Amino acid sequence: MKVKHIALYKLFPKLVNISLPFLNDTHSNEFMRILVRGNQIEWGGDAIKMKHFAAHLSLSKELLNCGGLKFSQSLEPTQIQNLKRVLMTFKRCYLDPSEKTKRGVLEIMRLYLEKFNEQVISQIDNGQELLEGTDFLQSATVDLVDMLKDWYDSVRDQACQLLEFILTNLLRHSPIQSGTQRDLLQMLRASMSIGQDERMWAPTREAAESESEFINYMFKDTQEFLKLLITAMMDEPSTRESCTRSILKLNEQLPFLLLNDYRISCANNSLQRKEVVKQLLDRAAGQ
Repeated sequence: MKVKHIALYKLFPKLVNISLPFLNDTHSNEFMRILVRGNQIEWGGDAIKMKHFAAHLSLSKELLNCGGLKFSQSLEPTQIQNLKRVLMTFKRCYLDPSEKTKRGVLEIMRLYLEKFNEQVISQIDNGQELLEGTDFLQSATVDLVDMLKDWYDSVRDQACQLLEFILTNLLRHSPIQSGTQRDLLQMLRASMSIGQDERMWAPTREAAESESEFINYMFKDTQEFLKLLITAMMDEPSTRESCTRSILKLNEQLPFLLLNDYRISCANNSLQRKEVVKQLLDRAAGQ
């Protein structure tokens, strides 16, 4: 164990520093693999494991801060797989229930995605389209709702920052192309003041399902995520405005998702939720 500790926490940082003058994406791929292997080491009991979660997050942040991450704009499958595996190691650190660790997990996920966006997505017109067919973002979003409802204010705040960043920078542009979809959207928005016609429920549901599939690279179940996000917004006053901004960003590109949630609220006679979603739709219409 002592040898592994020296290799991971002493020799690995030196290797990174030596490589910086001629660093390329191949080197960064290997560095990410080392992070993953290091996180898989069984150091001992739960207490020791928790201690190394904090060390793993610190090491990962040092790799980022020193400039050891370089992504290729070609989005090689190996690179995407390694990024996904690194994000999964961060997710594993949620096993430590402490405020500091959970906050650190959310922060390092955002920093890695910021670097990825800076070097790849933002450098290409409509770079978000490159994300179709990937699923590494699900590693960052799968536990986000739980973090948005966490006991600690600082954890909820970091969760909001991560979600806002993802929806601002990594969300694909609206898939609404056909005149039929545009007409349906206009009819649904126009009917908000008098209540939805039940005959429009089926096409609304189908359009929402299409939008959910459109960004399945980001969420395992987009409609379920939105439902839980709205619930978190209603339950947590301190992060209500941040959650609202995220919902509106999602609605800007994928408007049928929120309309479908309104449809479900009407069908279930959920009066409070119906009123909250209507307020969100009204705010979106006024932007």
